[in-house]
Amino acid sequence: MKRIITYIVIAFLLPWTIWITLNILGQYGTPVYMALVAITMFSPLFATFITHLMFKEKIIYVSWRPLLKGKRRQYAIAWLMPTALTISGCVIFFLIFPSSFTLATLNSITQKPVAYILLIILTAIGASFINMFFALGEEAGWRGFLYPGLKERIGKRKAVILIGIIWGLWHTPVNMMGYNYGTSYPFYPLTGILAMCISCIALSAWCAFLMETTGSIWAPSLFHGAINAIAAIGLVFLKDSTMQVFGPTLTGIIPAIASLLLLIPFTRKERHGSD
Repeated sequence: MKRIITYIVIAFLLPWTIWITLNILGQYGTPVYMALVAITMFSPLFATFITHLMFKEKIIYVSWRPLLKGKRRQYAIAWLMPTALTISGCVIFFLIFPSSFTLATLNSITQKPVAYILLIILTAIGASFINMFFALGEEAGWRGFLYPGLKERIGKRKAVILIGIIWGLWHTPVNMMGYNYGTSYPFYPLTGILAMCISCIALSAWCAFLMETTGSIWAPSLFHGAINAIAAIGLVFLKDSTMQVFGPTLTGIIPAIASLLLLIPFTRKERHGSD
């Protein structure tokens, strides 16, 4: 457990230092900020190397190879499911909060809204493979090192939940700056921290499922990259930005819970072990 705690501290230390420093310097939202945020996505992977040097033990417990044979269905899920989850999350959110829906933003952008949305979706699906390489920096740490280590000690479900909370808290400095939710939502920043933890628990479950069923770090990385590519599409329909902690993106509480429930049929079909 000492090795796991050391890893978590290192994984938090680098990005938090960078994010907090950028905020103090007033760099939030600048090109420098965005570039450094992309780089800090690799801090969980970087933390595994430091942990390895400190403890001289194996740190990545899954394959670095794609392991495609017999796993094409799982990779198709990793690639396309984020779009399905995002769209279904948007629909559920706006059914619950119909007054938050607007076409005004979309109509101000284009005279062909349907074509525009389809173009965004297709572009995002294609961009998933580019984003996958950035997401690998996080997935190699959270799923490649931390998940197997915790699973051995506390079981799969508890490991998924605990990593989701850790992952959610990891985002705290940037979310407090306004990333994902802004700063005008009710009970800022506590609601945003809670929403991010719920979202990360749901995504942690999907990523763990894909890693378990493929044995490779690339499947959860593709899923994570696809999420990042399509995540913001629902915001074009959102009237009130103070509602972002609830949806319509997958970082919102309602779509996150819905995405977790939608995972249940897949885990039942492909369950091959228990706690």
